[in-house]
Amino acid sequence: MVSYLRESLKFDIVVPTKGVGLINKYFAHFKTITKHKYLVFLACCGAGIPWQGILHDLSKYSPSEFFSSARYYQGNRSPIDAEKEEKGYSLAWLHHKGRNRHHYEYWIDYLDDGGRPLIIPYRFVLEMVCDWIGAGKVYGGRRAWNPSKPLQFWQWKSQRARIHPATAQLLDYLLVGFESGSYSFLRRRREHERRYEEIIEKHRAAEAAEIVKSSEFIN
Repeated sequence: MVSYLRESLKFDIVVPTKGVGLINKYFAHFKTITKHKYLVFLACCGAGIPWQGILHDLSKYSPSEFFSSARYYQGNRSPIDAEKEEKGYSLAWLHHKGRNRHHYEYWIDYLDDGGRPLIIPYRFVLEMVCDWIGAGKVYGGRRAWNPSKPLQFWQWKSQRARIHPATAQLLDYLLVGFESGSYSFLRRRREHERRYEEIIEKHRAAEAAEIVKSSEFIN
């Protein structure tokens, strides 16, 4: 079954011409998100989290996300970006980010105060890495992809992403390790979780010290 899926999903994404009809876009979008889900599943298996790979991005097949994204199908990039460019927002994305905890946007709270990034649990950080691996292969092409691509994407993304500093530090560590050690590095879960706990403790201690310093200044 796995070998059949692997062979059936070996296709290159073709950017549709202006004459492509809506029905064809539905089929093309279904192929794209299914290929992405399959590749993320393989990455999750490699990283030791197969169950998360099975559940990954199931909401993309819901009517709220599927039909909206299919209308803006691009082939070489996310349809969410195209919808945002036209409308200023994406209904599919608003639905998606609120239901998928591997997106850092899910973990931004206190919006009335401008938004505050929260610490993301380790298992969702690891799924985020697998998501970037799969997305890079789908939109950039499997032939052009290499283990340094997720790190390069993160280096670009980190300049504007609202991610808690502790989670950002873990992403640096995981993606640098993946670049040199591939999936065998990602499977060292207990080691990485302990490291993450240490990173979190240091950040919380620094935040507590900053609060004490501020209160002393006010007094």
